[in-house]
Amino acid sequence: GTQVDFSKASVTVDTMLLARHSIWQLDEIFTDIDTRKEIAIEQGQEIAEFVDGTISIAAAKAAAQTQSTFTRNGRAPEGHFGATQVVLAAAGDENDPAKLYAAIGKLFSEMEETKKVKPQRDGMVLIVRPTVFYTLQQAEQIVNGEYLTSDGNRLTGVPMFKAWGVPVISSENLPN
Repeated sequence: GTQVDFSKASVTVDTMLLARHSIWQLDEIFTDIDTRKEIAIEQGQEIAEFVDGTISIAAAKAAAQTQSTFTRNGRAPEGHFGATQVVLAAAGDENDPAKLYAAIGKLFSEMEETKKVKPQRDGMVLIVRPTVFYTLQQAEQIVNGEYLTSDGNRLTGVPMFKAWGVPVISSENLPN
């Protein structure tokens, strides 16, 4: 094997996540609603939003770092090249579905050309703010992932939209 050079990194945990709730036994007995279930669902949603927000912030910071911190002698180790960014040509282009879709295509092509990343093969997911998501819905090239059976029945569930073969997901937790 060959040695791979990495720099040292430290992680500081500054937020502890703790969910706690108490229920009076009489409240549990005299209500028709399963209180424990409802509290668990609510706490689970809050924890999931917190985790999503935390991961989104880390992803946004990584996307902003176009130069690898592992670069030595002008080269970065395989898989640690830094982020790829595409800037729209003019203000207001983020409201044009065709230009937005073309920018995503340019982003993916640059990733393949310079970083050897194949978005479709590598299981990439594109997470965008809701305004971008609904703007992309207007692009004619977007693929709707709903399935229609041979009987003509539509399979229910959350439709999966894809841009250039990569699933597009809306998230309000993504930083602006």
